Formats: sequence, structure tokens, C-alpha cells
Amino acid sequence: MKISVLADISSPRLNYTLEFIFGLYGLDFELCKEEVLPDGDSLLVYYGLKPNPIETHNCLFIPRSSLIESYFLTNDPDEFIPESDDQLFRWVDGNVEASFDLFGWVFFFLSRMEEYEFSGEDLDLGRFSYKRSFVDKKGWLFKAVVDRWCGELVVFLKKMAPGLRILGPERDVIPTCDLDIPYAFKGKSLFRLMGAALKSLCQARAGEFFFRSKYLFVGGQDPFDTLEELSQDAGKFRKKLKCFVLFPYTVEDYRDKSGQAVKNLGGSFFIKWANSIDWGMHPSISAGDKKSRIRAEKLGLEGLIDCSITSSRQHFLRLTLPMTYRALIDAGIREDYSMGFHDSPGFRAGTSRPFYWYDLEKEKATSLKVFPLLLMDGSLKHYLKADPVKAIEKIDVLIEECAITNGIFSYLWHNSSISVIDGWDRYIPVYSHLITKCTEFMKQSK
Repeated sequence: MKISVLADISSPRLNYTLEFIFGLYGLDFELCKEEVLPDGDSLLVYYGLKPNPIETHNCLFIPRSSLIESYFLTNDPDEFIPESDDQLFRWVDGNVEASFDLFGWVFFFLSRMEEYEFSGEDLDLGRFSYKRSFVDKKGWLFKAVVDRWCGELVVFLKKMAPGLRILGPERDVIPTCDLDIPYAFKGKSLFRLMGAALKSLCQARAGEFFFRSKYLFVGGQDPFDTLEELSQDAGKFRKKLKCFVLFPYTVEDYRDKSGQAVKNLGGSFFIKWANSIDWGMHPSISAGDKKSRIRAEKLGLEGLIDCSITSSRQHFLRLTLPMTYRALIDAGIREDYSMGFHDSPGFRAGTSRPFYWYDLEKEKATSLKVFPLLLMDGSLKHYLKADPVKAIEKIDVLIEECAITNGIFSYLWHNSSISVIDGWDRYIPVYSHLITKCTEFMKQSK
């Protein structure tokens, strides 16, 4: 059965939104103009300013607001939005009515409309903080509202047409790592190693001092040499680890300096992980949104790894729209994994599922597929300063939300974050808990 969407407007934004919603469930749809009636063998959805003008039963009406046609917003949208899931739809005289502009709000979240007009000049790296986001203001930071709305819409469509065949979506886990610095000790001078050991002693980090001293005088495995463990853990839920490598073309920002060590690794370092790791690029802060710089870093990394690079995640999650995504597209990147808040876990785009980026200024959907990031280790430890108990609580809430919505749990854990360096030893139980919960999450999908 086909879903016919009768609308009083013709808009690439509406078509983009419908492709996302119905594509999640494998549903066919056609978008019709108001004066063109669908055939009899279809389920009717009417989207317009006024109630359904067609006298028929078994129609789902979604009221259209100005949101689907808005350009950029300098303030939060004032269109009505329900506070709870039981307020989304209701039966009226044999038809179903939505209480709000579901299509407009889904487009609002996916297009990242709220990020175009914010002034990031006063923020570190100009990044979009969760504190500025609409999801945080509504108390939805840990709630996949887009996924919930789409799921409830399909539930009502199924009630209206019991024969409607729905496929998916299926839950999944995407384990990722950013390789900002491959080794903590290896390749550094004796003077630097001794200085770092003494510094850890002065700062009363006994465990770290012991580890540094042992490596200095006895040797052993470098504490950042953890890709084996990370990839094996990803294998527990039958996934390959996605690892994004910092490979700066030039270093104009001190936060890119660690990436220079990657150039000394040699191609053999990457070849041995061919069966367990998918490699992506990690555009440097120095590259910014310059497509020539990003392309140069991509070509350099491809030459080192000897394989094509089509996925990317921004260093420090530095993402500014539309410049960053346009530069990535021009450089030949097809997938981006930066869509998460740097300073908190949560659902930045209201969904855990991938979507194609819509360029608001050019008014078109693009070829860049965006994979939301729900959790980053540094957000918990550095920005929220969460102790291990609080960190585990936030992980549990996110995974539970993905279980409720049959979503995709994507996390980032650096190779340097399962070591004893810089206080990360306190977070080793947090990482272990994360892997256990992800494994259970995937087992429940069978």
C-alpha cells in the first residue's frame, strides 16, 4: 500500500522530510498537490494550514505551520509542540489528527536550522553548545524526540491500515574512536619522559607516576596503544571499530600538534587492522573549513593508509554550518560523524539515526550522510566533570532511549581514554560498563 501525502505547498524541504520519515520504515509514498487526488488504493495523509478539504474517512491530518518554510531562526520557534507522547495524535470522526506540525518540526531538527544564526565568537572554537540548543531548553537532551514522533506516526498509520507493511528500523551500535595521538611515551625523548613522570608525582597521581616510571626503566606496552582492545570490544557486538585519524597538513593550532606523530607510524601500522577497523579522517583545527586543506589532509592520509577515505569526524567536534559540511562534500567525504555536542551527551538533532544534510542556503538535500554521535568520553569527564557513577547513569539513560525507539547508539571513546594517564583510570569501569550495556542492547534486538 502506498501513502499519498496531499499538501497545500510544494517544497523540497517537505519531500526531504518525508523521505527521511517513511524511509525509516520502508514505506512508499507520493507527494500530491492539493488539487490532485490520490488513487483509491492509498493511505491519505493531508498536510495543510486548514483541516482536510476532502470528505473522506481514514485520513491523517497534520497541520502545517510556518516552520517548514522558515529560513533561519534568531529565536526559538514559537510554534506549538506537545510536551508528551500521548498528546501527538487523536481520533476525530473516523480520521486521525496530529496536534502539531510534525513534518515542520522534524525538518527543524534535521536541518539544524537553529545553528545557522547563533554567534559562536565568544565560545571556544565557535562550537554549538548544548546549552544553546532547543532540546536542552525543552528538557529533551536525552530524548530522541524525532524518533519518537516518527514511530508514533507509523503506529497510527498501521491502525488506519492494518495491512500496511512496515520494515524496520533495526537497532544498532556504532563504536568509534578518534586517534589524536597514537602513543603516550613511544618516540619521546628521555628528558620529556622523566619530566612527565615528575609532574605526575607532584600532582599526587601515584598510579600514573608508577606507570610512567615502569615504562621509563623497564619498558612495556604504551598506555595509549589500545586499538586492539577497542576493536575487540566492538567485536563483542559484531561491529568493526570506526577510527578517525588526525593527520594535519600544517600545524597552526597547538591542538593539532599531536597528530604529527601519525606521520611517523608507517603504512604497516594501519594495514594490520584492516579486518577490524574502518579508517576515517579527522580534519584538523588548522584546516578549518578550507576545502583545499581538508582535501590535502585526506590525500595524505589515503597515501599513508593506502585506501580510500570517505568518512570524517571533526577534531574537537568543531562544526560550523554550512561551511564545514560544504568543505567536506567538496573534499569527497560522503559520511560525517561529528553531529554531537562537545560538552554533553545527548541527541543534538533529536534522532539517533543517520540523515542526509540539507543545505538551507542552497535549499537542497546533499549527498553527505550525517551519523549522530550520542556519547563522547571527554564530554563526561572534561566538560560535565561527572564522577564514574554519574557517567554510568547518563550512559544507561541514552541506551535505554535507543532501546525504546529501536535506535542507533553511537559512541566515541579515544584510545587514550582507557589508560591510567590524566586521571582516566577512574573511568575504566565506566568504559567496561558501556561495552557491557552495548552488548546487552544488541542481544535484545534478536
